[in-house]
Amino acid sequence: MLISKQEIFPTVIRKFQFNEDEMSPLLKEMVDKKEEIKETSFFYSINHYENYYTDYKKPTTLREYEALMNLVANQFASQGYTLELGRYWTAIYGKDSAHNAHNHHSLSANFSSILYLTDGGSTSLISSNHTSDQHEHFETAEVGKLIIFPASQWHYVTYKESNERIIISSNLRITGNEYV
Repeated sequence: MLISKQEIFPTVIRKFQFNEDEMSPLLKEMVDKKEEIKETSFFYSINHYENYYTDYKKPTTLREYEALMNLVANQFASQGYTLELGRYWTAIYGKDSAHNAHNHHSLSANFSSILYLTDGGSTSLISSNHTSDQHEHFETAEVGKLIIFPASQWHYVTYKESNERIIISSNLRITGNEYV
C-alpha cells in the first residue's frame, strides 16, 4: 500500500523586514500624530474592546508609511508585478484590547498588509481549510515587520500586554501573471 500526503492551496504570506534607518522617519511621524489618531478614532463598541483606537473611518495621512510602501511596490515591480496601495489606517491597542475575527475581502483589494510599529503580541491568522492540520498561525509582532496576505484571510487580535501595540493596516491590489 502506498500512502502519500500532498498539501494543496497553501496560503502564502509575504514578509518584509525594514531596518531601523528605514523605520525611524515613520516612528517619528507616528509619535507626532498618535494623539490625532486617537482623537479621530472611531470606537467600535460592538466589535472591539476598550483601549482600542483606530482611524479607520477617517485615516490620518502618513507620508513615511507611503514611502515605505513605495519601496515594497518597487520590489514587486522588479519581479513583473504591480502593487497598488489602497486605503490604509492605524490601530492602537492598549492592555486587554482586541479586534474580532474579520477579513478585508473586497472587489478593489486582493491582498492586505500589516506593518508592526511596536514589538509584542501577535496577529492570529485563521486557516480557511477546516480540515487542515494547522487551524491558526500566530504572526509575532516585531518593529518593522510587514506581512502581506490574501485579503480574504480571516484574522484577529487579542492583546493582553501592558505596552501599546501599534500597527498600520492596508488594502492592496497586486496584479501580474501569478496574481490574476
